[in-house]
Amino acid sequence: MSAWAALVVAGALTWVCKAGPSLLGSRVKLPDVLERANRFVVPALLGSLTARGVAAQASGAGGPAALVAAAVAVPVAARTRSVLATVAAGTLAFLAGSAVMG
Repeated sequence: MSAWAALVVAGALTWVCKAGPSLLGSRVKLPDVLERANRFVVPALLGSLTARGVAAQASGAGGPAALVAAAVAVPVAARTRSVLATVAAGTLAFLAGSAVMG
């Protein structure tokens, strides 16, 4: 298989994976198990991205400030269930931690 054919096939598969669910829409009914599990996909994805970002930041120069921000943001998220409040609290804690810890 030539490189161009592989590129076209990979592009088509990527497009089907990304556009497929939107194109199918309500015409296809997912099983109830998948419908229930689907509610947790976005929070799990955001949680994993956040954990990776905090871990990367914690190992770098702003490590203590990132850990302080995470320690403040997690209880705010659990208490308020508000993305805006969580981001605001985490950002303010990070900025304060950076200013205090240098």
